[in-house]
Amino acid sequence: MNSPFQHAFVALLVLALLSGCARPLANLEQSVARRAGQIEIIHTSAFDLVSASTLGASQADLLRVYIEGDGKAWATRTQPSTDPSPRNLLMANLALADSMPSIYLARPCQFHKSDGCGVAVWTDQRFSAAVIQSFNEAVDKLKARHGANTLQLIGYSGGGYVAMVLAGERDDVQSVRTLAGNLDPAEWTRHHHLSPLSGLRDYKQLPRLQSLPQHHFVGSADEIVPPALVESFVRKYGLRCAAVTNIQATHESGWAGMSKALAEPAKCL
Repeated sequence: MNSPFQHAFVALLVLALLSGCARPLANLEQSVARRAGQIEIIHTSAFDLVSASTLGASQADLLRVYIEGDGKAWATRTQPSTDPSPRNLLMANLALADSMPSIYLARPCQFHKSDGCGVAVWTDQRFSAAVIQSFNEAVDKLKARHGANTLQLIGYSGGGYVAMVLAGERDDVQSVRTLAGNLDPAEWTRHHHLSPLSGLRDYKQLPRLQSLPQHHFVGSADEIVPPALVESFVRKYGLRCAAVTNIQATHESGWAGMSKALAEPAKCL
């Protein structure tokens, strides 16, 4: 692995072995190795974020960032997981297979538990200001490294909410795409009779989203984020540049063949 981040990756592997993240990390490492890519740690003021790509130090004016979902946040309905790393590498594999310059970003505490990681970070505080800030900082570093000027954000499940908030806060996001996106966590918790999540942003304070091209793919058999929640969200906030497409999928399966659909441009009609 010829990368200035090689030592950081070695440290990541050692920490994972000590913290119980070894198996998810090993699976990610194998997937990345098959495509001659690399895994890196991006340090931010709040958390370290694990990234994966095949880009090396190559330059790209437009960068696509794939944002992971909530992973294994809960072991059971009432018991938080001790390791939120995703077992399904859907987003990492989509990013690594993308023909456009693309990078995968895991959520805080996935694959690597940095200082500040605790159960709250992947449960009720999963969308806190600190989490969003860590993504903003990570994206800034990725842009600088690759000389990018604009971004396309692609989020899965809870990563869809992160993508939408980032797009609403920044002025360099060209478009957003989501897969099974939990775009309205407040309504989602009410739908499932769950405790409210803390630190959620008010979309009314993100007016840029109303005219930002976005494409939301929903699973027809998704019981975790039912299509009706996404459709009502688009209507509720008057997102006139948002398309919603129904896919034959559940929340966790049926998304592997999405590369072609994600390559289609998101347009404001």
